[in-house]
Amino acid sequence: MELLDGHYCFLVTETMYVEGKGYRPSIVIEGEPGHYPNGGGDVEPWYWGHDIETARGCCDKKNAAMGLAREDVDRIIASSMRSDAAEPVAPGDGQHTPGRLTVEPKQWDQGRTIALCIAGQGIVAEIPPAEECPADATWETAIRQPEDMANAHRLATCWNACIGLDDPEGLRRQRDALLEACQFALDGGIGPAAWDRIRAAIARAEKGPA
Repeated sequence: MELLDGHYCFLVTETMYVEGKGYRPSIVIEGEPGHYPNGGGDVEPWYWGHDIETARGCCDKKNAAMGLAREDVDRIIASSMRSDAAEPVAPGDGQHTPGRLTVEPKQWDQGRTIALCIAGQGIVAEIPPAEECPADATWETAIRQPEDMANAHRLATCWNACIGLDDPEGLRRQRDALLEACQFALDGGIGPAAWDRIRAAIARAEKGPA
């Protein structure tokens, strides 16, 4: 990773929060797809606060200290996104991004775009606003197709429902735990102990294979 002055910037989004530590900013390099979380290896990562507004303020100050105007940051991020789109992956090649998908406003355009994100990984997919959407629109005021938000949530639901399908042993363990809890309830009657056991089995299933 080569960092040339004026050709990289810092970025922080809602998905970059690390529990107990704060928002871990990433570096975006002009013309390179994706982003690079700061730190790693022998370098200890740094974090910018526990609320997104504080983190964004730190990010803006850091970019400004490097001589980058808002337009420069937008240009660098846009070039990274174009590079990402220019390298399609054939179906079946590689692995998908691990983690649970969430529906969030895209920070880079004040929420006009619906972003499908994974915590700590960034944006996986986007649903842009309608062509007639004003440039100063926000998450609340953006003009969208009537089905856009429902589509985003359905995509996230389907993605998350498939978590663990590549781990059949883990799914079998979940199934066995649920069946055991149900059998325990049938054998001993539905009492507090049975409900506790069923709730624990459901919680393990919702968490995913381990």
